[in-house]
Amino acid sequence: MNAIAARVHTLLALCLLLMANRALALELQPERHYRELAPDLRYELNDYPVETDPAVIRARVADHFAAVPGQQIDFGFTAKTIWLYLPVGNLSAQQARWVLSLNTRFMNDIAVYQSGAAGWRQLLHTGSDSSFAERPIDFRRLAVDFTLAGGERGALLIGYRSRGTSFLPLSIESGQSFADMRALANAHSAGFYTAAALMLIYGLFQWLLVGNRIHLHYILYLGAAVLYVFHMDGLSFQFLWPQLPHWNAYAALPLGLLINIAAANFARRFLQTWRTAPGFDRAILAIVGLCVLAMLWGIFIEDQQVKRFGFWLSTVGALVYLAVGIKALVDGQRFARFYVAGWVGICCAAVVSTLVHSLPGLLPVSLGFEVTKAGILFDALMFGVAMADQAVEVRRQRDAALAREMQSLAEQAKTRSALRAAEAGRADALRLARAQSMQLASASHDIRQPLASLKLALSQHAGQPESAEALESVAYLDALVSNYLDTASEDEADAEEAQVEAVREPFPVQLVLDAVHRMFTPEAEARGLTFRRCNSSLRVLGDPVATVRIASNLVKNAIQHTEQGGVLIGCRRLGERCVLCVVDSGEGIAAQERERLLGAFQQGDEAQEGHGLGLHIVSSLSARLGYDFSLDSGPRGGSTARVSLPIATV
Repeated sequence: MNAIAARVHTLLALCLLLMANRALALELQPERHYRELAPDLRYELNDYPVETDPAVIRARVADHFAAVPGQQIDFGFTAKTIWLYLPVGNLSAQQARWVLSLNTRFMNDIAVYQSGAAGWRQLLHTGSDSSFAERPIDFRRLAVDFTLAGGERGALLIGYRSRGTSFLPLSIESGQSFADMRALANAHSAGFYTAAALMLIYGLFQWLLVGNRIHLHYILYLGAAVLYVFHMDGLSFQFLWPQLPHWNAYAALPLGLLINIAAANFARRFLQTWRTAPGFDRAILAIVGLCVLAMLWGIFIEDQQVKRFGFWLSTVGALVYLAVGIKALVDGQRFARFYVAGWVGICCAAVVSTLVHSLPGLLPVSLGFEVTKAGILFDALMFGVAMADQAVEVRRQRDAALAREMQSLAEQAKTRSALRAAEAGRADALRLARAQSMQLASASHDIRQPLASLKLALSQHAGQPESAEALESVAYLDALVSNYLDTASEDEADAEEAQVEAVREPFPVQLVLDAVHRMFTPEAEARGLTFRRCNSSLRVLGDPVATVRIASNLVKNAIQHTEQGGVLIGCRRLGERCVLCVVDSGEGIAAQERERLLGAFQQGDEAQEGHGLGLHIVSSLSARLGYDFSLDSGPRGGSTARVSLPIATV
């Protein structure tokens, strides 16, 4: 037992000796790097400025300095000055150089001192008014080199204040390891910005090619995210505003909140929450308002605590944007599935980043930033796929509407084909009738006489509803027979004219309004436009299929040439005519261009879609059916197309 106790005592003594030696100095070897420095450091928090005489600070080591808690140098959001003390020694017999890498892009106030045989000397000092050019090493992250003579022992003293996080991932690098670390950091950044640039080019290309403004909101969101990452990487201070240290110290807050605002804008526009989810829309607008207030809070009051609030606000915003996407998916908007996937990724990143900054020492702050970068790329990729999916869905709905219209037109074509066949038979009958005029005259007499007798008999029961309907049917039958027999001897021109008149029929104009509204509402919404109709109870006389073609061509033209605002279709009565109107809020058409655009294959100077047949079809059909067509534009833009149809008398 005594032997075991002696061995345990010996082991404890060795451990204490090793810990004492480790606490005394970190022995450095040339060409090696040291990246787990927290166990070797001592720290203190006080209110001394960072340019306090290091001898005064060092004198407090014995009484006030303590071991750094945990494995990370992270004291959360604090306004205190943080002092770090690290004894070092050179194990080699030759003078050697190392780089003290602070691995942070910026600190509001930071100083590094080195002690040696000649006492303390300052290696680095940058404050909130120090430009990027004042850094001793031209790198986006703060770093400074130091030397030790062969066998020399000394210490490093670091004091700093931060208006944001106090996380400081110190490392001591050899010249080669520091160069390798710079190259690796640059490679990681290049990969991120290359991927982001490709997504931005995709969004810009889609915006310019398709003209859908949702891609512009996507560009704004991704641009805000890339600018934030660019700043947090330290590249903005190096390349964008190296002479603006005060703005650089504050920029992380507004740039981070700008991502939240841009994300809110994209969510509203993509899902049209003001129409599909008014409650969520109000919540999104409230988040935008809080972001603006937080920016003002950081400018005029204090920006350290508001940065912590900004992390929580971003997390809440991400959860709200995810929730509204889930609602859209549940409501049947299939294209929201990739939107939801994107926000799942960004929510995970936001939660990790918030926990990292709210629970100091739990995880490295750099981990939260790397997760955020990965989440932004994944989110942007999913948003791009979601927009493509939305475009496919809108096209599918429009194709389905067009298919229904084509089916209706095909059925009408079959009817017309049957009518043409009947007319051909009628023409043969007319030729035969000319040769047998006496027989037709006799038939006319024989048919009219019974009809006249029937009308007389029915008129005696004029007070009954059934007799009124029968009289109307008999009158209609009498008119048909008269028309057929009276035109028996007309020439071919008269017969052709009779054919055109014969296909007209009374129908409610509301059928045209409903069909066109159903057909083009998805396309208008996809372009961010409103498409409204004014209902009408009028009945008109004409060809319903041709009237639908006229209205659909006018509405399609209006949607294609309107960038913002909307399109309205409706009718109004003008005497014995019904005027069908299509009004848009586009740029309008110059007076000298209108006549030219009525021709076939004529387009405006800025047209990107269609073949220039829309107005030509409208004009031709209107002339054939006896409709009056006109087109004009207001002095401040916008166009109004009018088609005048006769009102049915029965």
